[in-house]
Amino acid sequence: MVNNGSSEFNNIQIRFAFIGISHYAYGEDVEMIVNQSIIKDSWANSMYMQGATKLTVTNSIYGQSGGSAFHLSDSRAGGGINNPTLIINNTEIENFISGEEAWFKAYGMTSVALQLKSGISQGIASTGRTIIDMVTHPVTGVQTEMINFILLTEPHTGAEVRDVNDNIIGGSEVSVTIDGKTTNRPYNYLSSPTDPRIQGGQFAYPMSLYSDAGNFMNLINDLIGMGIPQQNASNLAFLGGFYNLTANELLAIATNQQTVEQILTSSPRAIPNYLEVLAPIPVFPTGYAVVIIELQ
Repeated sequence: MVNNGSSEFNNIQIRFAFIGISHYAYGEDVEMIVNQSIIKDSWANSMYMQGATKLTVTNSIYGQSGGSAFHLSDSRAGGGINNPTLIINNTEIENFISGEEAWFKAYGMTSVALQLKSGISQGIASTGRTIIDMVTHPVTGVQTEMINFILLTEPHTGAEVRDVNDNIIGGSEVSVTIDGKTTNRPYNYLSSPTDPRIQGGQFAYPMSLYSDAGNFMNLINDLIGMGIPQQNASNLAFLGGFYNLTANELLAIATNQQTVEQILTSSPRAIPNYLEVLAPIPVFPTGYAVVIIELQ
């Protein structure tokens, strides 16, 4: 289904499509709203945005697709309405992939998926969280290591802005909000010298209280003010985002007064469900892709 203007879809069910819903509408006050939808068994994606302005999804259920559940392609230069906006609320997404699906093979993404799974799993292992879940493969029926692949953004050459010397001074940016947590990174975020979470030109961190770089650095500074050495404070702040822990709770962990499990038992809270990953992906010609994966 293709949309070329502001519209709203309610109470729809789509199965066995190439793409569940495609969205291309662009302009001031242009928004596609999808409410109470069920989209399952798509070859590529449940929802696809190509140069579109805004998509809001609520109260829906999205099942298996061959690629990411949501695919956003930023193809317009400049900010404002040129940056795609995606808002997801109260929506169940179960899009478990191994990286061997036909979509990944068709676009040469299998090796990228396997590298992401391996690298991210190792990088967050110390937190006690993982992106891997053992899922019965829908084709083979065998228990397989899979990830719940929520979102992939595609940086496009059309989003580049260059100066008179052909230097890139602007590029792909998107805004994604899931259940009230938002990510909106500038096009050159991975070249930032101030965020210690950027390692090897890549970034991985939960969509949490400390997702914003300023909030993360404030947490580090609070821990340093409590007497924690800087490197230890950075490591503790990294852990804090996976469970929405406060500086005082992280201090209790650092001084062996409490464990994460004890804190969560005595003071229950909603812990982050989604991991935001920023990385250059070879099949895309410019900029970095945003990947969002469910945390287990």
